Amino acid sequence: MWRNYLKVAFRNLRKQKLYAIINVLGLAIGLAFCCLVLLFIRYELSFDQFHTNKDRIYHLYQTYYYPDGSAEDVYDDQPAPLGEVLQADFPEVEQYVRFSNVSGVVSKGVEVFNEDLLFVDPAFFDVFSFPLLAGNKSTALLEQNNIVLSEDMAVKYFGDSNPIGQPLSIRVRGDFVEYSVAGVAKQPPANSSIAFDILLPFGRSPMFEQTVGNWGWHSFPTFIQLAPGADAEALAMKLPAFWRVHNQEEWDELQQEGWPEGQPYAEYNIQAIGDMHLNTSVESDLIASRESLSLFIMAGIAIAILLIACINFMTLALGRSTRRSQEVGVRKVIGARRAQLLTQFWGEAVLLSSFAAIFGLLLSYLVLPVFNHLVDVELVLDILNDPFLAAFFLLTALLSAFLAGSYPALVLSNMVPVIALKNQQKLGGRNLMTQSLVTAQFGVSVFLFISTLVMLQQLRHINQKDLGFNDEEMVVISTQRLDSERLMAFFKDRLEGNPAIVGITGIQNSFQRGYWSNEWRHLEEDKEAYIYPVEHSFVEIMKMELIEGRSFSEALASDSNSVIVNEALVRDFGWKDPLNQRLTGLTLIGAKDPQVIGVVKDFNYRSLHQPIEPVVMLAGNVNNLLVRIQPHDVPTTLATLEETWSEFAPGIPYSFSFMDEDLQEAYNLDKKWSQIVGYASLLAILVACMGLFGLAALTVAGRMKEIGIRKVLGASVANVITLVSKDFALLVILGIVISVPIAYYVMQQWLEGFAYRITLGPSVFIIACITALGIAVLTVSYQSVKAALSNPVDSLARE
Repeated sequence: MWRNYLKVAFRNLRKQKLYAIINVLGLAIGLAFCCLVLLFIRYELSFDQFHTNKDRIYHLYQTYYYPDGSAEDVYDDQPAPLGEVLQADFPEVEQYVRFSNVSGVVSKGVEVFNEDLLFVDPAFFDVFSFPLLAGNKSTALLEQNNIVLSEDMAVKYFGDSNPIGQPLSIRVRGDFVEYSVAGVAKQPPANSSIAFDILLPFGRSPMFEQTVGNWGWHSFPTFIQLAPGADAEALAMKLPAFWRVHNQEEWDELQQEGWPEGQPYAEYNIQAIGDMHLNTSVESDLIASRESLSLFIMAGIAIAILLIACINFMTLALGRSTRRSQEVGVRKVIGARRAQLLTQFWGEAVLLSSFAAIFGLLLSYLVLPVFNHLVDVELVLDILNDPFLAAFFLLTALLSAFLAGSYPALVLSNMVPVIALKNQQKLGGRNLMTQSLVTAQFGVSVFLFISTLVMLQQLRHINQKDLGFNDEEMVVISTQRLDSERLMAFFKDRLEGNPAIVGITGIQNSFQRGYWSNEWRHLEEDKEAYIYPVEHSFVEIMKMELIEGRSFSEALASDSNSVIVNEALVRDFGWKDPLNQRLTGLTLIGAKDPQVIGVVKDFNYRSLHQPIEPVVMLAGNVNNLLVRIQPHDVPTTLATLEETWSEFAPGIPYSFSFMDEDLQEAYNLDKKWSQIVGYASLLAILVACMGLFGLAALTVAGRMKEIGIRKVLGASVANVITLVSKDFALLVILGIVISVPIAYYVMQQWLEGFAYRITLGPSVFIIACITALGIAVLTVSYQSVKAALSNPVDSLARE
């Protein structure tokens, strides 16, 4: 019996190669995309799960509130004494680890490199499961001059030789300090929220001396490990009162100023280490997190594409059923039971899906590098050593076959023999079920297509928007904590008169390279602004528009207590005449109650996701040199800048970037999403059109007698093409009508994440709809034209 089923199944597939190819290819694409998305989701959910004590490790964060009780800021920078006091005051806290991440210069002989340094407490290797390949984890960070290298760093500096006990000189501020390598740690896995290259004792942190015991300086991400059996929720309940105890002076001032009774101003909180990666609400410079919603969106897109492939399977099976009705009738007449017919049709579906699973697996291997680039991770597909993935392919293929083959199998096996033998069963392209499936297919495809167009339009809007300054041909050079005034003077002296150099200025935190905000009390009002210490010529060289007052002048000593503000600050303060106004209560480096000498037009110093907020610029020390260069012969100019740097600081690495590239980094995630949705929309339309092509072929084959009669009676080629195409066009139009309002709502919500965004007009929807309809009509047209040009005598003779 089974042999007969297989023989019939292969015979049918061989006779109907086009439909078999469409089904196999469509399902393969859906399965491959689902497989890759599954790999990505599983990778994201695996973050920090490798720690042995993961259920006892918690990340501390601090929440600040508005008077109405809503959260103002949530971040993980904590005061230095927090971990130690928590361990002393609460028996639940067994150990703590503080972090301080800074950049530094590492020297080995004549070689120097810029490296990321991470200062941590000695309990680091007890709390976190980062194995040491060499050294003793209990003592590696006890001595203040010990360091621990990651596996990659050990190879970089010492090659194959044993690094233990070897010296390395490190400069963070001031002079180089010699350290001794006390351990080599296995490279942190890619799914670790905590990454490191070089670990140093926390006591050597450049801010340690001025922050120890200081509850007002928040700079150190802190983790705690609870004692076995400790209740994390009970500890969390105690932390709000703990904040008030150690910030009593600040709390008393708030009470005197009328802070609502019973409403907290700030409190400490904890989150399990496994919850960090998919929680973007906590701001952190140490931990890179991802929005959990993105996983649901990707899963939804993958399921949608697989669903479209299954719909293809179902619609083509329904379309082919009219040709097999007589076969079913004959089988029933000679005694075939319904269960046998169900087994046969489901067996054919399983056979097709098995081929699709094999081809989908091969397709997954082929496109994995492209997918890795899109999601910016390094996923590995190893079906032989991954039982979960093998089970996914098997079960998804079987489930797809069951779902896609169920309706046709149930309908065909339930046919009345007399009706089946007379071929009167209506299951073709005009069947309501088939029409609904085709409509759903193109509805999903058009939704993804509209989303892609909107994303691309928004990104183009971002790239074309006037930022309020000129970021082109601007080289950003890190001062590496050298004497910025001497460095600036040296560069200006050496490069003066060089025709390739337009101008040289500086800023403390270059745009998209950190920021500094300040809160103060101004005449009984709470005010906040972003603070940018800049070099005197900053406004001119950045080509900002000065709408009132003047810029800084090196010749005026009074400018040391003067500031330039933006329009947003003027609006916030309600000033009609801002010049010579004072920012009362604001104390900056070397400035107290500074006076406003100029107002610049608002400029986008952060990404266009955020609105422009008040800015205060003052003349002060800078951490980044900004060199505007001529656009011609850029490599030669860059070489000149590096030579100038080497002349000033021969033992310090040279580090630079282009400002426009720095600014574009803020939109990398949006670009990735537009690419992912774009590829998904192409796949969805491709798979939907494959199914539409096959269904059109079946429809034409079932109506050849009708088409022949119409042609004999005088129907033109255009009449026949319209006859065949109009039904499909109406289904596609219906899918468009359903998908457009959904796409409008979803994209409107996505655009809400940008302070500066496009307006969703009708043009993007018209383009998407016309394109989708055009593709669908072209897909059907081949079969329509083929039918219209056929000889009616042949079709009528066959009938």
